[in-house]
Amino acid sequence: MDALLPVKRERHGTAEAAYYTYSWQGSLKFSLQTLARGVFASHVASGEALFHCIRDMQFRSGFPHPIKLARHTLHGLALFFDELLSPADVQIFFTSTLPQIARLALNLPILLQSQSLHLVADLKAAVDPSPPDTTLLLRLLRMQQAGMVLLRQELVASLLACSFLCLFPTEHRREEQLGRINFDKLFAGVYERGGKKKNENKLRCLLHYFDRVCNSMPQGTVSFERKVLPKEAINDAIWGTSGAPLCPITVLQEGCIEDDGRDCLQVDFANRLLGGGALGDGCVQEEIRFMINPELIAGMLFMPAMADNESIEIVGAERYSTHEGYGPTFCFKGDFHDLTLQDTWGRRQTRIIAIDALDLPGENQFRSMPMLRELKKAYCGFLDTSSMKGGQVAAVGGGGGGEKSSVSQRHKKNQEHLSQAIFEASCGTGTSTSMRPIVGIATGNWGCGVFGGNLELKSLLQWLAASQAGRPYVLYFSFKNPQAKRLQEVADWILQERWCVGELWSILLEYGKQSQFHVNLFDWIMPQPGTQLCSSQHYHKAG
Repeated sequence: MDALLPVKRERHGTAEAAYYTYSWQGSLKFSLQTLARGVFASHVASGEALFHCIRDMQFRSGFPHPIKLARHTLHGLALFFDELLSPADVQIFFTSTLPQIARLALNLPILLQSQSLHLVADLKAAVDPSPPDTTLLLRLLRMQQAGMVLLRQELVASLLACSFLCLFPTEHRREEQLGRINFDKLFAGVYERGGKKKNENKLRCLLHYFDRVCNSMPQGTVSFERKVLPKEAINDAIWGTSGAPLCPITVLQEGCIEDDGRDCLQVDFANRLLGGGALGDGCVQEEIRFMINPELIAGMLFMPAMADNESIEIVGAERYSTHEGYGPTFCFKGDFHDLTLQDTWGRRQTRIIAIDALDLPGENQFRSMPMLRELKKAYCGFLDTSSMKGGQVAAVGGGGGGEKSSVSQRHKKNQEHLSQAIFEASCGTGTSTSMRPIVGIATGNWGCGVFGGNLELKSLLQWLAASQAGRPYVLYFSFKNPQAKRLQEVADWILQERWCVGELWSILLEYGKQSQFHVNLFDWIMPQPGTQLCSSQHYHKAG
């Protein structure tokens, strides 16, 4: 993790009582202090001057390899701050917001050290039962390493300030399968053809976030959890024999996940790399969510790409902005005050689950293996693993090294517990009452936009996964997609017929065995009058 941070870490103490301190490189610290004193000290009062300030700080960073900036970073900053923002907003930014962003960045060493020394101790004093004896500190959570990072919102703000000033080293991010974390590509996108309006408004969301936290710093926490479904935990054949009942599903033509699914686990239609193009040209469901809840961006620093059996759950990210539009029409509309209640860890009870769908699967998506991949991906996200493992997931790679054998043993033990819980949940009746999650799923057309998935198939797979995971209900936001009009009708009919998870899954497998798909899936399951049923459907309905 050290190679991914802009500050230097030093270890102190003995092996039994080690602790770490963090510091800025000397000349870079001086540049940040100058910027923090304000425009009269830094002389940074324009987009062009800000670019040269960023460049100067990068040269002072002391990194062995230079930080790469997107080609049109200078032009984008100049256009945004010198032409697109109003003169009043420009003055507020350079005289007030930018110096405070610099102060947030300057505080990173102190906040990292405070997190290391006090976070778990504070939680143990405040929470009953206390967190397990395992690290929740900032670290790299690699593939197949189930674990959680818990960050104070002030530390998140400091990390995002470093992102804004493009201070994070970039050399090792690709080899660790991490996406971009600095804001340079977003700055450049304001200038580049086709991205001006959406990237301008994404930046407006982020500047609004900094205005808010600099004037009144939130005091809660945000958790980022890599959830890993053990590859040996669930046999593919279990789906066909599962007697778990299908949960209620409600299809909503109006509304959206973040507004009307507040009491649910909210699905992020994710990229394999968390955040997707949030700090680039992307502006669809995931990227928009990262703009209105900017604390989600912090996960892009230390969460590498997801494997097929993984998901990422984020709890506590506060919402700061309202918006309208989608893609090229996305527009920042103003302030949002998030009134979501906090839990005993200080996390707002906004639960977001990132699951990535197959990209452009074509007709192959109806075959058994791609369907299983999507089913298990959604199941990994929807399964409430915390209730199966005593509240928290064991962390792997504590604080940057050490304790490998004990961590491995805890990880193995938790994976065994999870495997057993999955097996029990998959036999006959689904998740037991004592284990049943209290929140439903808020989702929609996952993988059906630029990823090219079939809405009818993807909606049913999510419904199967939520039901098998013991979720009490699904809210399906169709975003007025005409292909979703029949979903409620089909789901109501299936529930009336009292199908279970295994029966619906078997029907999907039968559909996927066709050589060509002349009839769409909903018509194949529940034909319109005059449509001939295939023999397998007659047999299923008769039985």
